[in-house]
Amino acid sequence: MPENPDIPDPITDLSRLVEVSTYDFESPQVREKLHEFARRAAQRLGEPIGAISIVLDTAQFFAGMYGVPGWIAEAEGMPIEWSMCAHAVASGRPYIVEDGANHPVHHDNPVVAVDGARCYAGAPLISPSGQVLGACCVIGVEPRTFNADDIAYLERLASEVVGELGRHRIINKATV
Repeated sequence: MPENPDIPDPITDLSRLVEVSTYDFESPQVREKLHEFARRAAQRLGEPIGAISIVLDTAQFFAGMYGVPGWIAEAEGMPIEWSMCAHAVASGRPYIVEDGANHPVHHDNPVVAVDGARCYAGAPLISPSGQVLGACCVIGVEPRTFNADDIAYLERLASEVVGELGRHRIINKATV
């Protein structure tokens, strides 16, 4: 996430947040499909946790979850400063953490230090207009190297997620 005050922060970019607001993440039918995408990601990559995150300006919301434990599942998300998915949103590219305990950015992250997350791989959810809504990700409790096939799978699944979300817009794009 940008630390240079002259560079706009993609996380708080108004056009991105407006676009996020045009999708229906609360519909039970949408949530069920997003939970299924999260399950597919976790099972295909052999990790205990899969998620479809939507990154807001101050929090990350898990619209789809599989295997998410404890307080994070109850809250359906976490503060943005703890979000690894926010890095995929900020860059618009897949974001990988092979070992959170030894990672220069995430070693002190409570999700790593307290909750035991060790590895993370997330592909951005890029809307047809180019806005990054969140990420399709997996999280594990052991360090891991993700290969090119793993990342390509997450990117394909992220594209499927965006396609599904596109069928559930709550505001016509022409009105935004």
